[in-house]
Amino acid sequence: MATAIVKLSEIAGSLSPDSLVIFIRRPLDREDMRLLDFRPNPMLLAEALG
Repeated sequence: MATAIVKLSEIAGSLSPDSLVIFIRRPLDREDMRLLDFRPNPMLLAEALG
């Protein structure tokens, strides 16, 4: 599942917890939230703005 999350983030840009829950079809528990980084990725933003 981690590989899918990384690919999805590369395609869609930065993910929010709410959007990730929709994609993986299950709620995130406290451990998930602790391990995942939902900060915006400035490199993706710069690439998108070209």
